[in-house]
Amino acid sequence: MLGGAYAIAQLLCEKYHLDIETLSFEHLKNAIGEKMTFATTTDGNHGRGVAWAAQQLGQNAVIYMPKGSAQERVDAILNSVPSASSRI
Repeated sequence: MLGGAYAIAQLLCEKYHLDIETLSFEHLKNAIGEKMTFATTTDGNHGRGVAWAAQQLGQNAVIYMPKGSAQERVDAILNSVPSASSRI
């Protein structure tokens, strides 16, 4: 789950010229100047991490899962953020 969150942090640090080594989560959240949508494909925890990180930063996430994904994996992503919804 941490890989997706780290990837978002790394991308935002590059965009806003921040040092990831000394960055706090709150500082990162305050540095974001525009609403963004993060998108990924997954069949498991990577998407859950991206959805969680985006939600924590006040951003949007779109998580694509393959048809036939295990329902418990879909539910884990849907339950990880309050605003999640699914479309089939």
